[in-house]
Amino acid sequence: MRSQTSRNIDFYESDRELIVQFRWFTPVAFFLVFFCIAWDSFLVFWYSMAGGGDAPWIFFVFPLAHVAVGVGLTYYTLCLFFNKTFIAADDETLRIRHAPLPWPGNKEIPSSEIVQIYVRENTVQGKNGTRYTYELRCILKNDQDIKLLTEKEMGLASGASKAKLLERKIEDYLKIQDYAVEGEYAADGKLRKGQTRRTSGKDLNPTDITLNDLKKGYVLTYDNTTWETVYRTQYDWIGGETDTLFRLASQRQDSILLYLQSRMGASFVWIERKIDLFQLESAGLTKYEFKNLPSEIDFEGTVYFKKEVYNGKQFVDEVREGIETGQCFFVSQDKTKSLRLVERSARVLTAFAGEQAQEYEFSNILPK
Repeated sequence: MRSQTSRNIDFYESDRELIVQFRWFTPVAFFLVFFCIAWDSFLVFWYSMAGGGDAPWIFFVFPLAHVAVGVGLTYYTLCLFFNKTFIAADDETLRIRHAPLPWPGNKEIPSSEIVQIYVRENTVQGKNGTRYTYELRCILKNDQDIKLLTEKEMGLASGASKAKLLERKIEDYLKIQDYAVEGEYAADGKLRKGQTRRTSGKDLNPTDITLNDLKKGYVLTYDNTTWETVYRTQYDWIGGETDTLFRLASQRQDSILLYLQSRMGASFVWIERKIDLFQLESAGLTKYEFKNLPSEIDFEGTVYFKKEVYNGKQFVDEVREGIETGQCFFVSQDKTKSLRLVERSARVLTAFAGEQAQEYEFSNILPK
């Protein structure tokens, strides 16, 4: 059985079962202790005053709602200190249990009925402004949407990170294909159900492998050096075009970036290097200007002209989830140099400078 601990969650995994357990405790519990003492002490004082005289009945009835709040909050604070949540998943059942103090929400769901597990973000308007809470939920084959865990059961102030980690672990173990769900938190970049990453579907001829056949782990010869592809990013652009970025590493620990650009059936090859953002700022750009990029950029003494703008998804290695991506591609007047600006979701900007290469410069392309 393999075990690991992440974000104060213990995972125990074997061929037969996945077991997850974590405490409810967060530092917020200490604040709640003092709050409960003050709240409950006031109620005790109130009723001791009422019991010592001829107080009217309203004196006893009025605080009942406060009593209910005090009892409930005190019990929940005890749960924060003592309770754990136990999750067990196997081929037959997904089970959730809270102990040792009784708490509603224990569940048993047939694993075969689960279509998707996801995290929902709820917006709560309060006196102190807007705050967000998170729930772990699942969707069954009959389209029933079931709440698995609330934020209280994951620990106050746990945020979405614990819920997202649980989602990924359970889906991976049960071999559930991860898709975006309506209303899901952090669904940007996920595939919708029925949507898949583009593949060439080409039968590979080992005697005629080209750059377009490259995958992670392949080797090739370039500039009298043998390189291995150690990293692969695929860009699926709206409109049908697909580009690929590879990181190549040599035995001497040197590395280069190989960008393969496919346009209308023609292929273009670029050897790239990553540009630091401060270098872009020296060219008069900032990372917030992607949607308003100029038609020309003077960078390192070369003038680049805007050639194309694409939007689509970026897929890294074999990760199933794509990231919403935009790209603006610039070329020099003689078309031998390129400047590629890529914006991923959350306004993360990356830039690459490239020099054109020819496909015949690459040889001996083989699976490792």
